[in-house]
Amino acid sequence: MTSTGALNSEAWEQDNANSITPNPVAPVIFRLVPGSGTAYEAAVLNTTTTTTTSALVMTNVATGVADTITLPFVAGSQPYVDDSNDIFIGDNAGNVWMGSLLSSSGQLATKISWTPLNNTAPSPIGTNFGTSASTSGGTSAITYIDGAYYNGVEYLTLQSPGRVTTLQDGANGWAPLWTSYAGGSDTFTSGNYVASTSVASLPSNAIVTNPVQIVNGAIILPVSVPPSAAAGTCAASTASYYFYTLDSGGFPSGVFGATVAGPVDVGTGVAYTPSISIMNGQLRLQGMGSGGPGPSMTTQGPPPAGPASWREIFY
Repeated sequence: MTSTGALNSEAWEQDNANSITPNPVAPVIFRLVPGSGTAYEAAVLNTTTTTTTSALVMTNVATGVADTITLPFVAGSQPYVDDSNDIFIGDNAGNVWMGSLLSSSGQLATKISWTPLNNTAPSPIGTNFGTSASTSGGTSAITYIDGAYYNGVEYLTLQSPGRVTTLQDGANGWAPLWTSYAGGSDTFTSGNYVASTSVASLPSNAIVTNPVQIVNGAIILPVSVPPSAAAGTCAASTASYYFYTLDSGGFPSGVFGATVAGPVDVGTGVAYTPSISIMNGQLRLQGMGSGGPGPSMTTQGPPPAGPASWREIFY
């Protein structure tokens, strides 16, 4: 950078006219490991003319050369790429699609065979992961997908405007573990969803507003709850965080200290994903709503092994 803070030069720039991302989330950076080791940026773009079409754009970070793959569905989320070079994208009908980014030669795949996760994890929540209630209700897009490895197990977290669902990768492929939605919650047992008292339900009018934060095996879900009619027309929504464990959906007792024992209000308006920093050897999470900063929380004990947050620098 120059002395005035400007960039000395620009490595590359993409101009995707008439296209927008499904939601305001940064593209994913991944490396083909095992494979060529090349770093790529992956982003989904939707283009609307008479109909909406979606494309996956993968750009070589070093050269700026992009490969574009037309998707056989209309995307609702940006991609998530795991450590096995598998890519996951949610569509606008509540389905999640999986494919491999690695070709047989160890290079970036130019064609992807997409498989809906619903085929390997049949769900009585309609035929998708985006329905607004347990057994009935409208269907919503999958707006965010995130994942984590915890205690040697890989998890996926799927979000729609009124629901969060966590899946686990096991011997028989991906299967749902639990789900929380506006007005209820379920666990997945013996191939069926069963109403749960251990998984916190979302308020009946709750709106899931931003991506989850996953830390120390716990999920922090940003939720906004509109005011009641009795609060008056000038009342603002309440921005809150709901807490779950990855594996069971129960409350992550002790992870954020004894004072956090349930949902936490972090302000008003839209609930944002909490930011992470490390202070005095502990992870510190700063809550935030569109009305301003909220309370901060620290995880108990030392930070987990590996980076808590990072930015990859290419040279």
